[in-house]
Amino acid sequence: MTGETCGVVTGSLLLLGLKYGSSDVNDRVSKSRVYLCAEKFIQEFHTRKSSTKCRELLGFDIKSGNHPEKDEIISGRCPELVKTAVQIVNEIMRSEDDEINKQSKKEADPY
Repeated sequence: MTGETCGVVTGSLLLLGLKYGSSDVNDRVSKSRVYLCAEKFIQEFHTRKSSTKCRELLGFDIKSGNHPEKDEIISGRCPELVKTAVQIVNEIMRSEDDEINKQSKKEADPY
């Protein structure tokens, strides 16, 4: 743990990458979609929580381990951060899935 990017942020980005990414390095459409989703997530999380950095979200540097109320702060703040991340990921996935479905319909029926 370094106190840098919050684990719920990195986990959310991983999830979006798994959902919309591709194992084909030449698949530029998927790559662009994942980058856009990641950017949307980071911007929205930052808007709602003012930061994506663990030490700023918790109010202390977790790697130092010296904060007297460390456990109480983590158990009080982290669940809310997870809840916020889940809400944002769900919003992004709904939007992206709708866009993918619209695009698929256009390609299937161009008239």
